[in-house]
Amino acid sequence: MSHTSKTLKSIAAGEEYKSLVSAIEKRDYQSLYESYMKVAKLLEEAGKGIEEKIENLPRRNKDEDRQKFQTAFALRSRTALPQWYGIKSEIQKQKIMDGVVVSIGKKGDPLARTPEGKLVVLSGSSAKEGDRVTLKVITEGEKLGFGRQFELTPESFYFMLNQEVYQQVRDSLDFVHKSVESYTGAGDESLTMFGEILRVLEEVRELVPKIQESDRENVTNRILFYRRRLMSATVEKLVLDLIATEEEKGIKELCAGDEAQITCALNAPGLFRPRSFQAFREGLFTGDKLRGYTEVMGNLEKGLDTMDSALQFMEFKAGMEGLQPRAKLYVDKMERFLRRLQEKARQFSITLADDRTGNVEEIRAKIQEAFSEKVLGNELSRVFRTAGEFFDTRGAALELKAKLGDTQCLAAETELKPYLRHKVNRAFGEK
Repeated sequence: MSHTSKTLKSIAAGEEYKSLVSAIEKRDYQSLYESYMKVAKLLEEAGKGIEEKIENLPRRNKDEDRQKFQTAFALRSRTALPQWYGIKSEIQKQKIMDGVVVSIGKKGDPLARTPEGKLVVLSGSSAKEGDRVTLKVITEGEKLGFGRQFELTPESFYFMLNQEVYQQVRDSLDFVHKSVESYTGAGDESLTMFGEILRVLEEVRELVPKIQESDRENVTNRILFYRRRLMSATVEKLVLDLIATEEEKGIKELCAGDEAQITCALNAPGLFRPRSFQAFREGLFTGDKLRGYTEVMGNLEKGLDTMDSALQFMEFKAGMEGLQPRAKLYVDKMERFLRRLQEKARQFSITLADDRTGNVEEIRAKIQEAFSEKVLGNELSRVFRTAGEFFDTRGAALELKAKLGDTQCLAAETELKPYLRHKVNRAFGEK
């Protein structure tokens, strides 16, 4: 056994094994294949040499000695040549092994015997009796297996040693595909799924350097495709929810925890609360027409029985007509402001898709930075010319709403006014 150890140490110190170790570190599969085969040949020759010496020994139980040697040789190879043994183990795991053709079957297919003594039918092989072959077992039976002849090449080495990586990439991308197809982007459950899909895509991205160069571009493009679809379905909603939440937080702080005051202020149309504004707009206009205007005017006309009531009616009508253009201007400009935010959110979703942001909290932090108070103020100042125009047109819209019967909107506006003045004046650089 001392001779075995010396032989293995010699191989481990040789250029062939050193080249193998270097090729593994560099992921150079051409050199890896060549070095592996050279080390395998050295081991085969060393084994044969020792077995010949055993054969020449004057002993009766040579088979037992040979078996002990083979077992010890395999164990010591594992310790002395760990990198080579690791590759060999991966090859064996995929049921790729050497064999010798011992006969030809009735259908003309060679029958090869494996090192464990099992017979394998090599479908479609042209190997002849006595040929040494490399084979891959496809189906194992108790006495007879079925497989095919296999050629070890740099390419086959690559796929053998990265099969688990490829399988993980395939499984992960299949999961992402199915998840994205059913993803709605709404609700807490969808946000959880959003985070899970992002996590899986980042896991795939980490595997990209381990796959063949010719496949990297395809996998990278699929990651980007899914991230873009995912961000497109999610980021705009996250942005609008975040700026609405920040406004609610700011209102609560200015109301110093007074729940009645907070509730009243939140009933006023939002500045950065899109749903609140849309509810106000839908309650005021149907298209370009005032909602409920005809009914209000019709009810007033029924009470025209005196000169004073007629004068009041005419004054009310003139007031409504005077407020409407300014109210419509406010609504139109606010809608333009929100469209700008939505477009900015869509563009930002592309930016997030192209970067390495991998979880929901990181995305929230980037949204907060991209849609800060200063940024929102800049967008508002691009739509309204001055703070005065904002307050004048908004005041007209609220007064018009009150004339149409919603008198509570003015009380809500009074509670919200300190917050509005603070935000709008900062947006226009006024104190």
